[in-house]
Amino acid sequence: MPSFIEELGKLAFKLQGHDHVQGLDIAIENRKGSVRKGVDRDGKPWRTVMKHPYGYLKGTKGKDGEEIDVYVGPHKDAPIAHVVHQHKADGTGHDEDKVMLGFKNKAHARSAYLAHYNDPKFLGPISSLTVDEMKQRFAGGKKIEKLAVLKTAEEKKLRDHLGDYARHSALNLGQATRDVRYFLDHPDADKVAPKGTLAHAVSSAVTRTPSLASNLYYAALPPQLHHSAEELADLKEESPSIKRIFLEGYKPWEYPIKKASATKPMDQRLGDGPEPDHTGRAGRVARNSTGGPAAPPMPEQAERFYLSNPQLLAPAAGTTDSRIP
Repeated sequence: MPSFIEELGKLAFKLQGHDHVQGLDIAIENRKGSVRKGVDRDGKPWRTVMKHPYGYLKGTKGKDGEEIDVYVGPHKDAPIAHVVHQHKADGTGHDEDKVMLGFKNKAHARSAYLAHYNDPKFLGPISSLTVDEMKQRFAGGKKIEKLAVLKTAEEKKLRDHLGDYARHSALNLGQATRDVRYFLDHPDADKVAPKGTLAHAVSSAVTRTPSLASNLYYAALPPQLHHSAEELADLKEESPSIKRIFLEGYKPWEYPIKKASATKPMDQRLGDGPEPDHTGRAGRVARNSTGGPAAPPMPEQAERFYLSNPQLLAPAAGTTDSRIP
């Protein structure tokens, strides 16, 4: 219940009208065309001619404990409300919310808000939610620190799945890109014919084709179908950047894994499918933490190097590789 002082304050301020929009009761403090004025914190007077009706949503309580302010636009049946999370006077942080109700889209709401301010520093992020969702937030008269869409557990799970999908696809697409770049130059083809000959190129293409097809297939396949949550979490933790993950697949000899594993001497990742060139699993050729010869910098040399040092591609004795091929 409002206190006597609060009710007295409301009576002292003469409202210019009332409105009812999609089930929301609105007290109009300033009609369209009226003048709203005051003095800022620095003692400077300000004056604004209202381009839209302005007031507050009755029965609500915002961050400051008072009713939530609202601008009423011309499209009163618009199903989406846009909420400006207004900055403080110094242009930083969240001060309070201003609901833009009855505007056709976010851009319309943004321009309507800015039309009432001589400094854009007050404009903060804008959230959009349906009017029905907003009314649900108001139910019970609870204090609302910030009016925005509440993320459900399902929405968070979907967002996490999409992130895993993007990272996993980036890794496999990086490997597929490497397959394309060196499609006609595979080190195993050296055993078939001299490099530079047609027979060498054909042999290389035949060897790389399964790897390319596999990487493209797994790039499209949701990783949750064939990787554990732990494996996907490792990928996110070790290299959160999509660009970095792509490059680890494309040039593993230049972009080593940042995090070493206590149980896996060779940092291993989520690469999928066959590895005919022995470098298909991004990061396997990145670093030898057990000591031994260092990988050469050039792609062709790197492949030949690991073909001649197969022990560097396998887990140490007594350990198992839990990564799914």
